[in-house]
Amino acid sequence: MEDNLVTVAIHTYEKAQILKSVLELNGIESYIHNVNQILPVISAGVRVRIKESDLPKALSVIEDMNNAEIIEEALNEKNEKKNHPILIPIDFSDYSIKACELGFGLAHTLNTEVILLHAYFAPSFGAIPVGDVMSYDMRQEEETIKFVIDKVNKDMEKLTKEIKEKIRNGSLPDVKFKHVLRDGIPEEEIIRYSKKHKPKRQHSYHEKNAYHG
Repeated sequence: MEDNLVTVAIHTYEKAQILKSVLELNGIESYIHNVNQILPVISAGVRVRIKESDLPKALSVIEDMNNAEIIEEALNEKNEKKNHPILIPIDFSDYSIKACELGFGLAHTLNTEVILLHAYFAPSFGAIPVGDVMSYDMRQEEETIKFVIDKVNKDMEKLTKEIKEKIRNGSLPDVKFKHVLRDGIPEEEIIRYSKKHKPKRQHSYHEKNAYHG
């Protein structure tokens, strides 16, 4: 009878239908009221009603649903944060390891990854005056650039191995990381990369000292 029915929730039509389905899956007979018969999908203030004797069980089901929504929201927020890695500018000095210790710890807390950024400057000789003639030693420039790039790659490989070893022995938290190399002036490349990828930058004394040691 109608007198034995109580309202457990007031929702939009869509949410009321979902709650009705969940309640019935849990063996609770339910009804929805105040539905716009012409356009039910735009109905607001739809009441979900059940038998009074089912109220304790229904409230328990609704509480579980609310907890599930809270957990889902927390996971979504966590995943959003995960899209913003920690950017650590490095120059392969002792400051680099110190910055990694801070950055990896922060990345572990935020459940995100780390990007190691190193910017190097490959010099260009241009025209070199020799007596009354301007000469351009293309071969020497190519060899110099190749030397700089090879050294950068070797230094990055060495640092990467050191970080992996620290992760294995527990000195650093187990965080995913990758490295990025940029040809250009370090200060400019750090800003350019940050504007494009919008990471959560790693602020530390390392940034003040990087590339000046």
